[in-house]
Amino acid sequence: MPFNNYGRYFAGFSLLITCLTLCLFPFPAEGARKQKILVLHSYHQGLEWTDNISSGIQTVFEPLDKDYEIYYEYLDTKRNTGAYYEQHLGELFVAKMKNVQFAAVIVADNNGLAFLKKTYRYLHGSPPIVFCGINHFQPSLIDTLPAVTGVTEETDISANFELMLRLHPEHKRIVVILDRTATGQALEKPLAEAIEVYRDRVQIETLRDFTLDEAAAFVAEFGSEDMIFLITFNRDRDNHFISYSEAVGLLREASDVPIYGPWDFYLGKGIVGGMITSGVEQGKVAAQLALRILRGESPQQMPIISDSVNRIMLDFKQLQAYGIDSRRLPDDAFIINQPLGFYQKYQRVFLGASLATVLLLGFSWIRLLAQKREKARLVEMNVALDKLVEEKTARLQDANKALQKIVIMDDLTGIHNRGYLLKQLAQEIEAVDRQGGELSIVLVDVDGFKEVNDTFGHNFGDQVLKQVSAALGTALRDKDLVGRYGGEEFLLILPDTDLGKSTIIAERVRQSIASYCWEQDGFQTTISGGVVQYAGESVENLLKRADVLLYQAKALGRNRMENRPIDPYLASPRSGRSASV
Repeated sequence: MPFNNYGRYFAGFSLLITCLTLCLFPFPAEGARKQKILVLHSYHQGLEWTDNISSGIQTVFEPLDKDYEIYYEYLDTKRNTGAYYEQHLGELFVAKMKNVQFAAVIVADNNGLAFLKKTYRYLHGSPPIVFCGINHFQPSLIDTLPAVTGVTEETDISANFELMLRLHPEHKRIVVILDRTATGQALEKPLAEAIEVYRDRVQIETLRDFTLDEAAAFVAEFGSEDMIFLITFNRDRDNHFISYSEAVGLLREASDVPIYGPWDFYLGKGIVGGMITSGVEQGKVAAQLALRILRGESPQQMPIISDSVNRIMLDFKQLQAYGIDSRRLPDDAFIINQPLGFYQKYQRVFLGASLATVLLLGFSWIRLLAQKREKARLVEMNVALDKLVEEKTARLQDANKALQKIVIMDDLTGIHNRGYLLKQLAQEIEAVDRQGGELSIVLVDVDGFKEVNDTFGHNFGDQVLKQVSAALGTALRDKDLVGRYGGEEFLLILPDTDLGKSTIIAERVRQSIASYCWEQDGFQTTISGGVVQYAGESVENLLKRADVLLYQAKALGRNRMENRPIDPYLASPRSGRSASV
């Protein structure tokens, strides 16, 4: 069998895969606008809990980045506190939110939710709210906010005590470290309730009001029957901030007793483990709730998720260091840093061998088909037919391209024609009506164009129109659109532009034409135009307003841009223009 037959089967197989891919994963519609989502963090970027929540949110929205755009705001309230900071933080937030509208807001942790209650009225459009990481949730936390749902952060202190006693039955004392940050204060009551339950089984003490040096000195005195349950250790009595990694490192350096904790950001840094609350899971669940809202579900019909997905997680290296019997481990415990098993170690080898097997089978199948095809008759006729089809397909594609150019492009100037301009203008208006924003247009006319034709001839007049078209395109921004509206008239469509900005752009265009150097000695031409901002009217009425202002510019002496009517007489119908304008 000739090699061409093998190639034809490979090409057919590739074409089938391509078609399936395009059907399952279509490209987004041209001009689709992304919905904006605000993620409001209580703390700062770089804090592992905060970054873990962001990672969870991104796992949901990164595959949908063609439809949604995420804005991150960090309040940084672990490192900065006080009325002065809160006042200026609120002022900055209000200023940043002034010119943007969000489809939804995801707020993380208690400080962020409290801040949002105070500033929500400054958000445009009353976006729905999804919260996560909220300790000790009470309905009063959201009583003034409309359209709210979310997932609470329930730290299971009792489950951690139970795990510690299960893995270390010989230990007699647990020291709980809990600072006086907002998180620490929110966990005071749950901690007291857990201590009351376990007071007869183990001695439990609490370290709360301390400096970093005092905490290290206190822990250094611990004996072989002591354990540490580290809840929060971010700010000491002297208001010194310390990161999660630094907190575990300080305790680990001062003592070698087992340390447990309730959050994922401690894991892998020196703690044995715990009943872990995951920031990644908090962010993921919140993002899933937000996505349901963005796709049409009502947040009022979505109950708040209060049963946090906590999980027992342990560090294999710490289990080994403390000689913990694996038979004591809970069956559902997840172990990190565990040595890879045989399959995990050679997983890539297995996957590579499997892929090679699939490719070999696929090649064998294609080869079998090619052998059957070899026996078929009229091979030469098929080759000739294939060539004829290719030639006709190429001619048809060329014809389609030429037809498409004729439909949307102006034949003389090479820029878009009136029909395409009107279609695009209608789409821009629809987008502004649906999503908000600003839109302006400029209707431009070449001054005294009839005299140009009469004096220099129509060929030169055509060259003037071509040069004006090129100059208009050069003077505009990438997102703007220019086209020939008719005769010597041109239409400029300026998205995301108010009247003031569009007037500046129009004036820049006018100056560009006025200063253009023409090859014809002594020849100079100018343009006049009407500038209007879309105000909710139809395409026809928007163009009519621009036309009135264009006529006004002509009446006031040409070579100018007008953006507001000054004389009702100048608003006369278009048919009343002089032929020499």
